[in-house]
Amino acid sequence: MTATIIGPTFGAEIEAAGLLGQPFAWSADGVTYDDRLTADQRAAIEAVVAAHDPSATPATPAPRLSFLEFMDLFTEAEQLAIAGAAMTNVATKLWYDRAVGAQFIDLADARLTDGLQAMVAAGLLTSARRTRVLKGLAPAA
Repeated sequence: MTATIIGPTFGAEIEAAGLLGQPFAWSADGVTYDDRLTADQRAAIEAVVAAHDPSATPATPAPRLSFLEFMDLFTEAEQLAIAGAAMTNVATKLWYDRAVGAQFIDLADARLTDGLQAMVAAGLLTSARRTRVLKGLAPAA
């Protein structure tokens, strides 16, 4: 076992390095290597350990909102503009219908990011408002 302290982000770091499922284990006190590891696998794990910051905290996932909570991120004028565009633009209608039918709105979902960018391109939102919506921030008073 190494003398390295392992923090809460280590599992995600191992996963990002493609090393999950390899024959080794870790705890808060360090890493235990299995004899079945190849020299390359062990070196890859040791590289992650060497780069690991045990004081790092896991990223907070983007919030998941109900459709109504999501719509509250828009001003009334923006809501009306989007709903109006959905009556005349098939792409806007599809995006809106998918949002309405979603079990939840994940602010980190690429489909949402792309859809909001399309709303900016269509003049339904400003880029600054898109940024606020993606951060889960209600319209400024």
